[in-house]
Amino acid sequence: DKETLREIYDYVISLNEKFPSEGFLKIFEMKYVYNKRQKEIAKELNISQGEVSKRLFNLMEKISSKIQGV
Repeated sequence: DKETLREIYDYVISLNEKFPSEGFLKIFEMKYVYNKRQKEIAKELNISQGEVSKRLFNLMEKISSKIQGV
């Protein structure tokens, strides 16, 4: 629902502020708002596709933990 999506987005914003070098918000938006592929994200951010994959994985782990209340 919209409330849950808003909570996730707000959480990503807070993670982005806590870990600015990871670029979580930018990667999240590019992947889940603009439906870009990891390869496209990597090219735009001038990082490797592997790095995009790693950051997305870390971000999803953090979001999952937050949702599950861990």
